[in-house]
Amino acid sequence: SAIGVGALGCAFLLAGRRDIVGLERVIAAAGVATGAMIVLFAATASFALALALLAAIGFCMTTTLASSNVFIQTAVPDALRGRVMALFSIALHGMMPLGNLAMGALSDVAGAPWAAGASGLALVIAAFYLGRPLRAAARTP
Repeated sequence: SAIGVGALGCAFLLAGRRDIVGLERVIAAAGVATGAMIVLFAATASFALALALLAAIGFCMTTTLASSNVFIQTAVPDALRGRVMALFSIALHGMMPLGNLAMGALSDVAGAPWAAGASGLALVIAAFYLGRPLRAAARTP
């Protein structure tokens, strides 16, 4: 439920946005922050801190996903929107089981905290490096 509290906070914040200007920076920053919070969550032994980190993870993760959805639907031409959203859905929901399988295997070998930390670190790196092409796409008319 802590993740849900963070996600709800994000929903209220994003509901107030008027346009997509700067949204590409929000997506990249929220992706990096999500990964960083997951790494911190994997390293904590404090229940109270874990709950706070889960709320932050929910906030940042929902910011990334909802902002990505809005950005894609707004930036893509009408004639391509359905196809692009189908690819977005396949990438998001279709790849999740493969990531879960990999994290489960890593968890068996190294333990759940190490697997969570590794996934968070991978997210930080991916979000950092994918931010540049996202900013370039935002500048394209």
